[in-house]
Amino acid sequence: GDKLKTGRFTVEFYPSEESITALVFDPNTQRIKEFKTLDRFEANPKFALTAKILKFESPEHLDLITGLQRFKKQYRYAKLQFEIDGTELELTAYKHTLDSEVLFIPFTDKTTGKYSYGGGRYLIVKEPEEGDDVDIDFNLVINPLCSYASIYNCIVPTRENKLPIPVLAGVKKYH
Repeated sequence: GDKLKTGRFTVEFYPSEESITALVFDPNTQRIKEFKTLDRFEANPKFALTAKILKFESPEHLDLITGLQRFKKQYRYAKLQFEIDGTELELTAYKHTLDSEVLFIPFTDKTTGKYSYGGGRYLIVKEPEEGDDVDIDFNLVINPLCSYASIYNCIVPTRENKLPIPVLAGVKKYH
């Protein structure tokens, strides 16, 4: 969104079809002063791997539900197939625009709600320029912004992106 800076405050504006959201950021808040770092799982090489990318012939432009019961448009772009500890797995990758180089992969796993954020986590990956292999690293998984503040409107992972294993990698639940 657009930004406006006034004094120590920054205001970010996020327009949608029905409304506009304005977020005010204050770098002097107590939460920021007390913040040290995010808790992460210990990096594990088994969660850095190569997946096979299977692009959909005609990506669907979908309305994905958000935690605030609104919708965000994304293209259902590709399936990523990979293996962890002998278990064959699959996740769907989305794109905001078809010309984007970024693959957005919201998912849940067996850590969701216990060790990681209950609304799922996000894996952001750069699409390969050529070929059908893509490097993915779950050690780089992040929490959606709504895990830190309820004002954010985050996409909820789809049922098809529910992994049947614990992914002990990336950012843990924020306390």
